Amino acid sequence: MQSKAEEAYEIIKRKIIMLEMRPTSDISEEALIQELNISRTPIREAIQRLAKDRFVIIYPRKGTIVSDVSLDLINCVYEVRLLNEPYMARQTVGQTTDEWIWKMKREFQSFRPESYDVMKYIDLDYKLHRELTSYSNNMFLNSLFAVVNDHNHRIRVMTSTRNRDYSCSIREHLTILEAIGKRDPDAVEQAVRAHILTSKREAYDFNFNITIHE
Repeated sequence: MQSKAEEAYEIIKRKIIMLEMRPTSDISEEALIQELNISRTPIREAIQRLAKDRFVIIYPRKGTIVSDVSLDLINCVYEVRLLNEPYMARQTVGQTTDEWIWKMKREFQSFRPESYDVMKYIDLDYKLHRELTSYSNNMFLNSLFAVVNDHNHRIRVMTSTRNRDYSCSIREHLTILEAIGKRDPDAVEQAVRAHILTSKREAYDFNFNITIHE
């Protein structure tokens, strides 16, 4: 059964990821206690854990704010992803079922340029990348990517406020799924790496108007 601190952590984190709690905004313990109907101790435990995971910043004797989606954050997230996710994704070749691959391909193909449901697409993106990093036997990588995937989800939500064209992203996800379907680990690794680099460029471009070449 989920503890009250765990419940508070998940709810507050979701609000931060979905921009209901904006970057650099103040966090009020009193407001959270009233809104979530959870007592002070679990709220404080949740905030301490969110600080450890870099979703909030605690200033002793001053207050707590939501962490910013900064260039440093984006650099850290994409550095970790580039160094680990292509390798981790190779493990999907021997683990995923044909049924899962077919289902995911159908979901990506269902999106049309004239009628994107942005949040639905971002959730699907998160679902795929969580799967790509879920088969590692390395307990440290698994723990790390539970947090990295959440930060990446937040970056995607932030980018989506300016980017409305997901045609390239859809093609890249389908390429990843095709490679998994062919049970070709080298092709999976290459496709995932290419997609991460595209996502990084978009994060720079749409959030900071910076063009990078990698």
